[in-house]
Amino acid sequence: MGEENSEEGEGFANAFLEHYGIKGMKWGVHRKASSQHEDRTVEGSTRTKLGFHKKPQLSGPSPIVLKTAPGAKIKTAGGQNHSPSEDAKRVAVFKQQAKASTTDSLSTKELRDLVDRMNLEQQYGRLNPQQESLGKKFVKNSVPLALKFGSGMAVNAAKSKYGDTPDPKVQVALKLGEMVAQQLQQGNGNGKKKK
Repeated sequence: MGEENSEEGEGFANAFLEHYGIKGMKWGVHRKASSQHEDRTVEGSTRTKLGFHKKPQLSGPSPIVLKTAPGAKIKTAGGQNHSPSEDAKRVAVFKQQAKASTTDSLSTKELRDLVDRMNLEQQYGRLNPQQESLGKKFVKNSVPLALKFGSGMAVNAAKSKYGDTPDPKVQVALKLGEMVAQQLQQGNGNGKKKK
């Protein structure tokens, strides 16, 4: 009787369970990308119409275009897709060698070239800062405001909850919190008095 039930159970499971995965595939392991993916796109879908199913084709380096006008600054455009220079490749090898081993594995000339390149890249980064994203600007502007006004609200909430407590430690903590909140509300968050 037990064998009949197990056979019926297997038949039932086989009739209604379907496997949608790839046989032998492990959970969380991704297959390598293949060219078959492009063939499986649905014709007429929005993704196909917009070209999202296609991998971007990198063309050669685009030329740099100068736009000049009398009395105005020079404007440039283009310059994408240039390959790294030989100096940059050579210094990247030195950097990896120093990272994987030590700087002792580099000759004096190699180390000098590495440091010079890193200093130049750092100077260039300081001279040509990237534009801040909107999210970074929002956080940069809103965190000081939150500290300024949120600290006062926190002190008021603590006073209303613990203000009647006779413990001198609590009273000192409330006074200290009040002083810090006043400093933040005056716009001087570093704790130093304004002159």
